[in-house]
Amino acid sequence: MKNKIFYNNEARKMLIRGMAILNKALAVTIGPKGRNVVLANRNRSTQIINDGITIAKEIYVKNSIYNIGISLIRQASSKTNEIAGDGTTTSTILAYSIIEEGIRSIESGVNPVSIREGIEKSSRFLNDQLIEYSNPLKDLKDIYNIAYISSGGNHNLSNLIRDAIKTVGKEGIINLEEGNSFRDELIIANGFSFDKGFISSYFLRNQDSDKIIESDSYILLVDSKVEATNNDLLAFLSKISKTQKAVILIAREIEPEMVSTFILNNNKNIINVIAVKAPGFGNQVQVLLEDISSLVGADIIGENTGVTFKNCSISNLGNADKIIITKNNTVIIKEDQLKRVEDRCNNIRKQIKISDSLYEKELLQFRLQRLTGGVATIKVGAITETEMRDKKLRLEDSINATRAAIIEGVVPGGGHMLIFLSDILSKWANKNLSGDEREGALIFAKALKVPGKQIIKNTGFNDSLIIQKISKMEFGLGFNSASSNFCNMYEEGIIDPMKVTRSAIQNASSIAKIVLSTECIVTE
Repeated sequence: MKNKIFYNNEARKMLIRGMAILNKALAVTIGPKGRNVVLANRNRSTQIINDGITIAKEIYVKNSIYNIGISLIRQASSKTNEIAGDGTTTSTILAYSIIEEGIRSIESGVNPVSIREGIEKSSRFLNDQLIEYSNPLKDLKDIYNIAYISSGGNHNLSNLIRDAIKTVGKEGIINLEEGNSFRDELIIANGFSFDKGFISSYFLRNQDSDKIIESDSYILLVDSKVEATNNDLLAFLSKISKTQKAVILIAREIEPEMVSTFILNNNKNIINVIAVKAPGFGNQVQVLLEDISSLVGADIIGENTGVTFKNCSISNLGNADKIIITKNNTVIIKEDQLKRVEDRCNNIRKQIKISDSLYEKELLQFRLQRLTGGVATIKVGAITETEMRDKKLRLEDSINATRAAIIEGVVPGGGHMLIFLSDILSKWANKNLSGDEREGALIFAKALKVPGKQIIKNTGFNDSLIIQKISKMEFGLGFNSASSNFCNMYEEGIIDPMKVTRSAIQNASSIAKIVLSTECIVTE
């Protein structure tokens, strides 16, 4: 079969037609009055949702070139979801708007390379502006407001997230599980969490899931490099394999060759070893492994402990009631808090009292919080499978959004930060750029208003008229699309995580630059 080849504007137009399909499907979902999308799949029950990334993953068409366009713009939303956990629809709308306007300019004779440079410079400028205008979270009310917006205005789910963070702390872990009733329930369990997950996704036995859950496994702690040539380790694992239990290996460093060996053994059902990199860096690794050791009852294998693979036995391993491992996090739940955990916490409290270093005190407080704060689990209740899926997606978005807000602060929501940045960018571009580069920046500035316009449009109001009024207002003032009135966005709790807004801008501009500088498509 001969390849089909498309060039220049024809190539870009083919891509934008595919992108338009995805953009149209996602645009109707944005904002407090966004609509639902029905996903019909012959392999599973019908879904009714308004979660951007889930919808984006389901859209494919027969035309192969349109699919390339869909795939490219999907990358913007996927990357934003990966980095910030929310803002996927904003990324899609923004990317599409830049590309659509950029193609018009290229057709009129503007240099695509210069447009790309203008977009690149604009992206850097906008990033600096966001940092300047971001405000830190003040209290639990801000956390509730972030969760409320991300959950699509669900009071109950927002209260659950606020209460969970209140209990386990801003750095604590919140898990989601399907409940056995129609009621949502928040459960706090004793445990420990850290921001390292499985080293390879090949450790996932169930490819439909993004997490590993083990309820009856051994925990092996190693404060050294795990090397593929370590015959003593291999001999020890051979002993463990006879128990037919999984092993969670948490180590300072693990050679890639050893990871490959573990994956191969897992696939052959010889022994299920899940490799996780130990938390922290430098000297912190040892003390954090000791914290984990106090909880799970494992001896640490390493040069400083006197325990080696040669002289250790199964009694040196630890255990837990449940271990949950994702790409970025590990949660260890252990209900029977042992005396050694209490002793460990008392030791940390003594160190906090005698330490003269503010930085060291903060690290010690963080360790104490992880040992005493526990792990929150939200058991999601629902009457139907469709409702269960929808609530879980809303909760995931809300948890991710609150995490992002805790890390980088908040900005006015409802698309208003982007509208504000649009006017700033236009002034900056007219003053600092020239020629086709300035054209690229002004294309970007125009596109920044589109997500906010779509949010207003979904309420049924005249978006152009309201955008004009917003543009004349001071920073922080805007339009509440839920109650249909102008207000102070911060006072009304209409706020977005700065990290989500920043990621949406960066990823949308990244895809737009690639598409606008495309001159040829080759396909079957």
